[in-house]
Amino acid sequence: MCNFLIFIMLLAFSSLSNAFSVDYIVNRTKGKVSHSQATRIVKSVDKYTHLYKVDPVTVFKIIQTESNFNPDAKSKSCNCIGLMQIIPRWHKDKIRGRNLSNIEVNVEVGVRILKDNLDRNKGSMRRALWDYNASVFKKKYADKVLAVKENELFAYIHQKHFLNI
Repeated sequence: MCNFLIFIMLLAFSSLSNAFSVDYIVNRTKGKVSHSQATRIVKSVDKYTHLYKVDPVTVFKIIQTESNFNPDAKSKSCNCIGLMQIIPRWHKDKIRGRNLSNIEVNVEVGVRILKDNLDRNKGSMRRALWDYNASVFKKKYADKVLAVKENELFAYIHQKHFLNI
């Protein structure tokens, strides 16, 4: 049983590099996100999730859900900007006049928002995601982000197990 748990943990940690690689992002967006943009996204997520001690897979899933990895994404309905769809009027203290269209700035601000939400909600990722979305659909949003994360991990484990990779 212990070996199986170690195996699952190793797969979970290695799934990040396989599921959210530069190639994954470029392929998922059918080339709309360039290789250099995808590289900056991966490096920024890695840097800021380690700095703020936040799960990088969840951050990638937020980016995928919010903008499908498009650094230039903008929402007219809520004035959301960038990869993590930040609402400037709510997070002026984190933005401090910086450009949210910049990949690194957007990821850093988004990860800080998620970290603050986690701290405020005593580590509950579901509730932190509710706060991150803050709409009437916040519970569905959290379920979507968390379900996709679990499905991709399951698919990765299934692939590794049955293909003996």
